[in-house]
Amino acid sequence: MSIILIGFMGAGKTTIAKTLATQYQLPMVDTDQLLSRKYQQPTGKLFTAIGEAKFREVEFQALKMALQANTPIIATGGGIIEYQKSWQLLAEQNDVFWLDVDFATCWQRIANDSNRPVAQQNSPVTLLARYQNRKRRYQSAANYTITAANQSPLALASQIWALQTTLRSSKKF
Repeated sequence: MSIILIGFMGAGKTTIAKTLATQYQLPMVDTDQLLSRKYQQPTGKLFTAIGEAKFREVEFQALKMALQANTPIIATGGGIIEYQKSWQLLAEQNDVFWLDVDFATCWQRIANDSNRPVAQQNSPVTLLARYQNRKRRYQSAANYTITAANQSPLALASQIWALQTTLRSSKKF
């Protein structure tokens, strides 16, 4: 089983994944980093070059690859749930954690990030609508919802680890 982190852009998925990996000495992968390595360019440039529809397809392949490799900790891109196959694959997993962060906090984190073409190419109003639309999909794909806005990465990592550990021990009985 893998701990899989989902959530909107700027929710802290990569930061929490790195914290979990460091704290518990486990390998982690970020699907955006997998794509960057494979296509030898930042995901923002890849997204712009191939378009969102194709990007979601290759993002799905990255998720499948990470799961097939039994990677213990997986951080996903914020829009991964937009692609039906990715959403279905996530919904089939046991340890999917939705980092639920309010839009204002996400916006503050992503507004000036040039590596986020969706944030750069859309107004805050458009992104808020996207955020609202995605919330249902995050919620339906996740096994756990973690309210993540006002906690440190270490506190969030500890909370996720405790939930995941409880889940695994309860399955042994």
